[in-house]
Amino acid sequence: MLGAGGVLGAAAALGTPTGAAAASAARRASRPVRPVQEETSSLDELYADALKEGGELVIYAGGDTADQQDGTKQAFLSQFPDISSADIAQHRRVTAIT
Repeated sequence: MLGAGGVLGAAAALGTPTGAAAASAARRASRPVRPVQEETSSLDELYADALKEGGELVIYAGGDTADQQDGTKQAFLSQFPDISSADIAQHRRVTAIT
């Protein structure tokens, strides 16, 4: 996994949480906010660091078919050929019934 660079994401809740969701939100709100440092390493540096860390990447993806992410995976592996990858995909077909 390319653990050398990270990104923190945040999600906003819609509506008012109740029960366990409210308790969880209250615990998160009481924690101090830590600033996220900007990643300043180059891709070459991150690639070298990833290889030092074992050179494995787990790809979590979704889509309608098992091969939907193949193009993205091939583009990544052509840029970073010494990284091995494992795919964990969630494939879902949703049909609306009206």
